[in-house]
Amino acid sequence: MPVSDSQPLINRIDSPAIGGLNVGSAQQVRRIAAAVAKSKKSPAATSPIESTSTGAPTNAPASLGGPRPVGSQAVGSAAVRTDGSGAGASIRVDGGHRVASADSLSGRAAHDRTDWLQLHAAELIRRLQTWANGLDAREASLNAAMARQDLRERQFRLQQLEWQAEMDAAKIAADQLRDNLSAQSRRLAFQSLA
Repeated sequence: MPVSDSQPLINRIDSPAIGGLNVGSAQQVRRIAAAVAKSKKSPAATSPIESTSTGAPTNAPASLGGPRPVGSQAVGSAAVRTDGSGAGASIRVDGGHRVASADSLSGRAAHDRTDWLQLHAAELIRRLQTWANGLDAREASLNAAMARQDLRERQFRLQQLEWQAEMDAAKIAADQLRDNLSAQSRRLAFQSLA
């Protein structure tokens, strides 16, 4: 629970050793709490705080943005704080759990990436095969249409040749008929004169 600025960080500590950790005397802890409360009023300042193991002053940052070491404790180890619900009530805040190693995460991520790449490649292959099948079908229909057009052109040429032959034959027949008619007209003209 959040600690308000008006309440001290630690209300009561009965023993210098809490939970098996040596946090120093209650007076040192109260001095630390007072220094933290004072530094919260001026956030840019850092205040000298005595180390519980050496007794030497150290400069500690003034923010309370998360779990913070008490004295010379490492970040993530157990600490005691008040929750503000009573005069002497305190709670124990333990450090976070260890996360999985980066190697196991990277191996799993690499395996997931490989699976994703295989699925993506399979999807691309399927799409390309579908596209190739569509192109093959279009090419086959175009080839069939071209074959039909060639057949029509050949039939038209044959028909044209037949018509040309018929016209040539009709022209020859007309020329012969004209020659016959002119010959008959001469004959008739000679017979009428004689």
